[in-house]
Amino acid sequence: MGYVAPAIIQAWGVDKASLGPVLGAGMFGMLVGSLALSVLADRIGRRPVLIGASLFFAIIMLATAHVADIDQLMVMLHRRPCRPLAAVFTHGSIYL
Repeated sequence: MGYVAPAIIQAWGVDKASLGPVLGAGMFGMLVGSLALSVLADRIGRRPVLIGASLFFAIIMLATAHVADIDQLMVMLHRRPCRPLAAVFTHGSIYL
């Protein structure tokens, strides 16, 4: 998200502060994912956790690709915790 934030700001005409909650949710998801998925991987194995995390991440990123403005991005963030959950499964699988 950090790489595309300048392009989103320019394309959607939003200020930098509007993307703060989105970026913060990603960092929170990284924290939870690295803690939770590593414990889960120790219990059931790294391969099933890595496959499940990759599949979930792909589904969430496909849904995020259809977002057209900052309001829809915030709805995905608050109503359906897609961004934090995507970060949980992505960054959690990195630490496996």
